[in-house]
Amino acid sequence: MENVVTTQTIADPGHLSIRIKHIVVGQLTAVVTAPKSRSSAGWFSLQFEIEETGSKLVKVVLKKTCLSGLKNCGISCGSVIKIHKPGKSVRPIVSAIGSPTYLLSKWLTKEFENLPIAQSSFSVKNSNEFIKKLNNIQLQDGEILISFDVCSLFPSVPIPQILDYLRNLLELNNFSQEVVNEYINLTKLCMKQNCFQFNNSFFEQHEGTAMGNSLSPFIANLFMSRFETDIKEEFEYFPRIWIRYVDDIFAVFDTKVESVDSFISKLNSRFTSVNFTYEIENNGQLPFLDVLVIKNNQNNLEFDIYRKDTSTLRYIPNDSHHCYQHKMASLNFLVHRLLSFPLSKERFEKREKID
Repeated sequence: MENVVTTQTIADPGHLSIRIKHIVVGQLTAVVTAPKSRSSAGWFSLQFEIEETGSKLVKVVLKKTCLSGLKNCGISCGSVIKIHKPGKSVRPIVSAIGSPTYLLSKWLTKEFENLPIAQSSFSVKNSNEFIKKLNNIQLQDGEILISFDVCSLFPSVPIPQILDYLRNLLELNNFSQEVVNEYINLTKLCMKQNCFQFNNSFFEQHEGTAMGNSLSPFIANLFMSRFETDIKEEFEYFPRIWIRYVDDIFAVFDTKVESVDSFISKLNSRFTSVNFTYEIENNGQLPFLDVLVIKNNQNNLEFDIYRKDTSTLRYIPNDSHHCYQHKMASLNFLVHRLLSFPLSKERFEKREKID
């Protein structure tokens, strides 16, 4: 394999990220169309869309944020191999820096994230917040630990549906219909520009939004927030504990009320592009993020630090040529996690020796 560069991720020690310049085209075509030439007429098409979008003020903003980047149309696609998953599948990542809608996407993301009224959600920001939500939880008879995962969330998000969700959110924040329409048109413009260069050809993504687009994390989180809020209201049974981090969900599921297969079938029937998988506890233990959730004999929950099987426990050595800040960041992360997780004395001492 040519042009392979390996890097060590500080925030997740032991997780080896491999960036590849030339990836297998067959794995990439699942989310892109057949290669096609992107001539200058294509960028003129974008300019025409800008002329047809919004008010005069919006046109000025668009021309400054979009058209200023039209000369840099070499938007490349790289990948990260999911070495911790069977089959070593590839996650395509588009470098959107310098793309025609790069600055516009960043501006929209800032606008949406600062809305006074946000979409209700079951999401958490990190492992510590996840643990706090599980403190003092006692499981009942028939309840099991289970996690759900959305396969390839970003390219699976149904854009027409998410635009409706965004419109509802903006209206909830009391924007005028004119402003709402302009926000929607701008978002639609950013979502349509999913073109990138790979293997000397241009591709356009079939569905969803690309990893690397500044607006994608907000769009994906809005979709999942609305999705879980809707199923809680519509399903006859919804787990009493449901905690999400991006596309990973931890739940306490009552098997006396409904079977797991029935529930997962309902989840997968809502959108054809969105597919859920699940993992059930093994010997009373279930990993989530870097936390191992453990069910004890009293049906109470305990916690330990979890590392994937691919973990090598390799960190930045002190005599390396990395800058001082990187070395300290790696050390501070390990110390902070060890002290912030509510570990038992035995687990604390064991992890202290390993780390």
